[in-house]
Amino acid sequence: MVKGKTSSGFEFTVNEKILTSWQFLTLFKKMKAGSEEEQTIASVDFVELVLGKQEPALEEHLRDEDGIVSSTAMISEAAEILDIVQKANADVKN
Repeated sequence: MVKGKTSSGFEFTVNEKILTSWQFLTLFKKMKAGSEEEQTIASVDFVELVLGKQEPALEEHLRDEDGIVSSTAMISEAAEILDIVQKANADVKN
């Protein structure tokens, strides 16, 4: 398991098997090289795939005083989680 904490303070755990799944690879490609629309959709799917049951906790973590979860904040958090998970995976390999 890869454990991490984003700069906003959200703590998460990711099963490293997900990192080698076809679904992950496909979403990663879309998040990095797709159109803006593909990146946005892939970010939603990425959060669902990688965080699973932790997704509602991330939404609550990002919810503002009006009860809104900013899509920009969610996408930014997803990108940061991806970076943390990739770094942890690379550190394990090295």
